[in-house]
Amino acid sequence: MEDTTTLFIVLGCIAVVVLQIIMIAKFFQMAADIRNLRNVAFADYQERHTPKWKSDNSPFSEVKVPPYVQGDGDVIFFEDGKQGFIYQEFGTFSFIDNDEIQVFCHSKKEAIRGLYHALSQQKES
Repeated sequence: MEDTTTLFIVLGCIAVVVLQIIMIAKFFQMAADIRNLRNVAFADYQERHTPKWKSDNSPFSEVKVPPYVQGDGDVIFFEDGKQGFIYQEFGTFSFIDNDEIQVFCHSKKEAIRGLYHALSQQKES
């Protein structure tokens, strides 16, 4: 009787140990899957929110910007009286254009040029 009980206890312990090893392996597999999903989602986010042009080839590179002062936060005051906001999110800069569309730029300088261009078009309309 003792031998049978001991045998069942040993087999039960072995089964628990094997199940624990399987659970640990599944946990690490889930962690790797989550890491892959995060990388795919981040790459997709960057692709959707990064402009298709390079900073030196910007559509705003020809815009002549007058001297400006950066006020509190992200408010930009231009010398000719125009003012607007630029935003910094996730390493990129952006501004809202006349059509209420957020335009993303690679650099602060490019965002300021784009903002001034949008404000100039708004004043001319």
